[in-house]
Amino acid sequence: MIWAWWPGWPKRVNVMYAGYIVESGPIRSVFKTAAHPYTIGLLGSLPGRDISSDQDLLFIEGSPPDMIRLPQGCPFEPRCAYRTDPCAVKNPLLEQVGPDHRAACWNLEQVSASRKRESASKVTRSQQP
Repeated sequence: MIWAWWPGWPKRVNVMYAGYIVESGPIRSVFKTAAHPYTIGLLGSLPGRDISSDQDLLFIEGSPPDMIRLPQGCPFEPRCAYRTDPCAVKNPLLEQVGPDHRAACWNLEQVSASRKRESASKVTRSQQP
């Protein structure tokens, strides 16, 4: 992605899901190294400059929760590819994932490892003739 910065533009971003901040940090850090599965899904749904007209954009499976009857645990749990048992029980707190960058997910290590594998796979594919 190419970003232009002008004076007065915000330097931080909060990503919210169902009324909760699920990721917070400097814009460049969040966009480059998103840690929460919802943030990853949001960024994956944006068209890139090299997208072809017939290429499908990514989307997040499922529907947002009923805001009047939020689930007991993480509200993103029913839609999350990384969900585990703790996700259905309690909503996680924001944890440090980088300098001044925090995310709320019980499975941050699993998400990070998966993202690293995906990045390595993209590099390998781009190096093939």
